[in-house]
Amino acid sequence: MGKVLIWFLIIIITVLLYSLVKVKAESDELYEELMRKHFYGRSDGVPPSDKTEHLEGGG
Repeated sequence: MGKVLIWFLIIIITVLLYSLVKVKAESDELYEELMRKHFYGRSDGVPPSDKTEHLEGGG
C-alpha cells in the first residue's frame, strides 16, 4: 500500500509541475510578444494603422 501511495504522489507532483511549467512558458511567450509589439517597435502581423505614432518617430 505504501508503494502505491508513493507512486500516486509522484504522478500528482509530476502533473502539477508540468502544468506550472506550461503556464510559465505561455506567460513568458505573451510577455515577449507584448514587449516586441509595444516597446521594441517590431509589430509583426500588426497593420500599420494600429501602430502608435511615438514608435514611428512622429510626435
